[in-house]
Amino acid sequence: MDRLNPPAYDGLQYSSPGKLLLTGEYAVLKGARALVVPIKLRQTLSVSENNSGFIYWSSFYNGSVFFQTTLKVSDLSSINLLPSPRELFIVKLLTAARTLNPTFLTGNGYSITTVLEANPEWGFGSSAQLTVNIARLAKITPWDLHKSVSKGSGADVICSESETPILFKTDNNTYSATPIEFNPSFLNDLILIYTGHKQDSAKGVASFLSKETINDSIISKINALSIEAANAREKKEFIEIMTSHERFLSDELKIPPASQKWFKGFNGALKSLGAWGGDYIMAVPYGDCEEALEWFRQKTDHPIFLLSELILNNKRG
Repeated sequence: MDRLNPPAYDGLQYSSPGKLLLTGEYAVLKGARALVVPIKLRQTLSVSENNSGFIYWSSFYNGSVFFQTTLKVSDLSSINLLPSPRELFIVKLLTAARTLNPTFLTGNGYSITTVLEANPEWGFGSSAQLTVNIARLAKITPWDLHKSVSKGSGADVICSESETPILFKTDNNTYSATPIEFNPSFLNDLILIYTGHKQDSAKGVASFLSKETINDSIISKINALSIEAANAREKKEFIEIMTSHERFLSDELKIPPASQKWFKGFNGALKSLGAWGGDYIMAVPYGDCEEALEWFRQKTDHPIFLLSELILNNKRG
């Protein structure tokens, strides 16, 4: 490491958007395309330098600190004897970044602050945002950093980096990301409901990858459905696509679809998002969206969003 002339970081700041994986969850790990959209709720990372010999890390949401830690500059280890999972991920991320760029954070000390516009429990891609921001700070590619720390597909990282809706595909070594415009006529009818049952995505990924037999026809079908979803122009068509996607993955995962677990009696289609069994449900009502929103408000106290209000850089009619 060049400790005599480390790079200057004082005053640097990076920001990246969150994301939502609308189609292709799990199947993207086996080569299916996924439809991923960025959302406006961002994460910002700021750095200042000091002479402490430590990295003082603070993460804020809604004006309050929700996480703090102190790391040693020398080896990026935590001063805590029992670091939390969040802390372990940060250490892993910074260590991987230094492996890829040996001059990374090799000065006398730093204060690093992250500010999240979305609740970190909401599953809007805070880990992917952090990966992108740290990669930019370290002057390495987000994809390389992602591959060093995760077995996930990287769709969330690449979407956050590109800041545009994409059709993403990977063979787990390389990837392709085709920018698209996702602005269907029914965009205002796409509802997101947070279930309050946040899932561990890493465990979901590991479980799926451990399956010895993956039905190639299912992967091909999900691949096709992702493309169809990106190109759908009518709400009825989109509902049929989402229903098929949910059914095919339910059969493969041996997990009941969202419609059997959540919001029974809803007049429309329900699709699981993220790790199945938690995080988000996407609802597409057959009828009026305002009536559907009121129906959900009577069923849950958890956050409800309209995708049209969240999606980033999406052209409006």
